[in-house]
Amino acid sequence: MAAIVMVAGLWLNVPPAKAFLPVFSDVGSSTLYMTVPGERLDALVGAPVAELRLFAAPEGKVEIIPFQVDSRPDGKQYAWDSDPTRISDRIGRADELLFMIRDCGPRLAPERWPTGAQDVLELLVAHPDGRLGYVYAARFGNPPPLSARTYVTYDAARDHVSSSAWTIRYRKDNPLVFDDVIYRDLTGRTDETIADGMRIRVKARTLGTMLTLTRNEDEFRSKLLGYRAGPIRVIRYVELYFDLGPIPLTTMYARFDISARMFEAQVSFQLSVAVNALLDDLSAIVGVDYLDLKGVTFSTAAEPAGRPITGNSAPEGVFIPYGKEEWFTLSGRGLYQFNFLDFEPGLKLENNAFLRDGPDPNPPERFRGQFPLSGYSISRWTGVGTRRHSFRIVITNLEGVPSGGGSAMYRLYRNLPTSAVVRPGPTKVVVAAAGADAERLRSLVAAGGYEISVRGKDALPIEPRSDLYVLGGHPATSPLRNLLQLSRIPVIDWNPAGKVTDPGEARRGLRLVVGGLPEPAVLGRVLLASKPGAPVVMLGQFDSGWAGELERSLGAVKTERVPKGQLPDGTRETVVLLAPDLAPDVVGKLSDQAVQQGLLLFALSREAVDAGAALGYVSPLDGPQQVVPSVIQAWIRGTATAELRDTRELVVNRTVVRAQRTQLPAGILQLAKPVN
Repeated sequence: MAAIVMVAGLWLNVPPAKAFLPVFSDVGSSTLYMTVPGERLDALVGAPVAELRLFAAPEGKVEIIPFQVDSRPDGKQYAWDSDPTRISDRIGRADELLFMIRDCGPRLAPERWPTGAQDVLELLVAHPDGRLGYVYAARFGNPPPLSARTYVTYDAARDHVSSSAWTIRYRKDNPLVFDDVIYRDLTGRTDETIADGMRIRVKARTLGTMLTLTRNEDEFRSKLLGYRAGPIRVIRYVELYFDLGPIPLTTMYARFDISARMFEAQVSFQLSVAVNALLDDLSAIVGVDYLDLKGVTFSTAAEPAGRPITGNSAPEGVFIPYGKEEWFTLSGRGLYQFNFLDFEPGLKLENNAFLRDGPDPNPPERFRGQFPLSGYSISRWTGVGTRRHSFRIVITNLEGVPSGGGSAMYRLYRNLPTSAVVRPGPTKVVVAAAGADAERLRSLVAAGGYEISVRGKDALPIEPRSDLYVLGGHPATSPLRNLLQLSRIPVIDWNPAGKVTDPGEARRGLRLVVGGLPEPAVLGRVLLASKPGAPVVMLGQFDSGWAGELERSLGAVKTERVPKGQLPDGTRETVVLLAPDLAPDVVGKLSDQAVQQGLLLFALSREAVDAGAALGYVSPLDGPQQVVPSVIQAWIRGTATAELRDTRELVVNRTVVRAQRTQLPAGILQLAKPVN
């Protein structure tokens, strides 16, 4: 709950600490899971799976996160849950370790690892946009409880898959095909069936146009070969056959990987005969037939505004142009679904988006006359040949609209995050500064005994495996600062002279300011309460943007900016805000003037308060340089609590107040901390 402080009749509302966010909390990336091959987990290969735990700090606090290990005893096929005797109880080199990348957090120094963690491995997830997230895998002799979170569940008896985004119910007589789908994001239908089922329509022509052969999903023969279920994903492995009249065309294998919000079908096929030897043409439509998606819009890169689903279009369906990127989305009524089909390199099939927004007169339809059907039209099979090929279909139901829309999701799936597994190294502090400041900061941080890396100012990309960045003389916003914020890497701004501004937008995320200027809105309230109704003069060099924000926070109070260290003639009964870099002797002279002219000197550095200012709004971390190593140590150990709030405090020089007979409101005197 926010703390409220009353200062001379003004309520100062201090916001509560902002919550930490996972590194990959955006609606696109958060749907993905990471798969780490067992061969990269050298320190843990051979360890009992029961002793394995994964931990991270996605929301600031270290916690055990969900994971699963999928056993592959022969190095090729999975050990299915239907045959538990093949599932190894130890981690193998061919196994797969899975976790959701939304559970990644910042790097954790060894001081923050859970008690009892052994053989710890650091799993680094690198996003194409530069963000870095960390998860840790470890063996425990006395393992802590597993995470209670489960992202997806599987009812094997009924062949149903469920998560927070959907429930998918497969047909027992034909496990290739699902009959019912529930989309939990769909407003008004969160617990109701929304799909008539999966549709596959195959059409072949031979002897020119004299003979047309067709097949639908009911005429495929399929069987479920195996399944694997865990808290991260469910795998269903299906074998299917189909023929065209007297022509046995193919045996296909489809692996369905289903997680919290992502459905991926990986299909491999091999035609028994060359299509062009027997057929003049072969085409297929694969899609989902819905009961009612009125109010949802079908969009592609070529038609970003989309086509609203109304049910009034031609029932035979239409082909929708993709544009430069082959994807389509369904959006509206709380739903945002991204769809794309990806062929293996060299497979030269033609893929078109297909939409039937009208009642389908052609059976089979469990619910007749419903709409729409959305999916893909795949044609030009005549040059495929008889070797094995593959393609994949991805459907993702997002928690919201992604920044950049379907194009951003398409680029993400074409360039997915990658992982690296390393032995954790020592605590690492990166110093980013220019010129002489870099060496000064290096020596300062070295006093704490940490591994130090020095980089140029605003150098990108961010350095991997870094626990903390110390920025010297950086602007309030910059590409480096933005990327550090996205990766939740803690930042200490070392600005003892206070020359770098600190507007509110730069305070998001994990950040602690050593020096620097306070937020203008907070300072404005304190200035108004210090000498009610008095004009304000900003004396010295201030950043124009920060000064403008302060003037707006002061409202109708008259303000004036004076860049030099001397006040205009006739200045009386005024609050003088002193820039942090004003020399102590200048402040001393102004202090002498304050007695005769009724000035209230308000400082933004501790040195100015000591030199004769009556009040100051300063950081308790301003002072000896040796404070920086201790701040770093607090961050690394996770014991610091000041990182999510303004670290500055109001101080009063009581000796100056008595000597100048400065009249300060009682509320200010009670709130300010005496410095002498």
